[in-house]
Amino acid sequence: MDEPQLGQPHPKMQPDAQPNRTIAHWPIAKLKPYARNSRIHPTKQIDQLRASLKQFGWTMPILIRADGTIIAGHARLQAAQLERMAEVPVIVADGWSESQCRAYTIADNKIADGSNWHDDALLEELLAIKDDFDPQALGYSDKELMKLFTDAQPPTPQLLDGLQYAVIIRCRDEQQQTQLLQRFGQEGLQCEALIS
Repeated sequence: MDEPQLGQPHPKMQPDAQPNRTIAHWPIAKLKPYARNSRIHPTKQIDQLRASLKQFGWTMPILIRADGTIIAGHARLQAAQLERMAEVPVIVADGWSESQCRAYTIADNKIADGSNWHDDALLEELLAIKDDFDPQALGYSDKELMKLFTDAQPPTPQLLDGLQYAVIIRCRDEQQQTQLLQRFGQEGLQCEALIS
């Protein structure tokens, strides 16, 4: 038997049915994690999801089996439980085989790992919304933001709120950064710390 081509479904995994596209709201108590889920969700990620839920509300339903076992959305359920939500939106994968449910649990997590960021475009977007959103709600730690700012190409004048000239100084530590900010401020220069 020939191997399936990339992008073609494996003959044994042909979907018999698509998940029901109707979004329902189920009580959290009816949902149960898949016992063999191989994805680990660290506390930091759950905290980021909680911050996102507070900022944006619920945006993506949890995919479940008819008995309430989660196929995709384990971390979202944990965040919702910690936020003491009574119910969450779900989509029920009616008609899926055991193998399809298990395979999708893996695929949903693994496929997301395959993307990369266009760092300059990301930096431009983050700077455009920096006064309106907490980076934690976007999934970024201070350390990640500092690395992004440090590794990025020099910012263009449009990114610097109308400033025509700028100097970026990379400090060895927070103490040096604080000292330089104070010194430049005393000299009447407008300064902005990338990480406080």
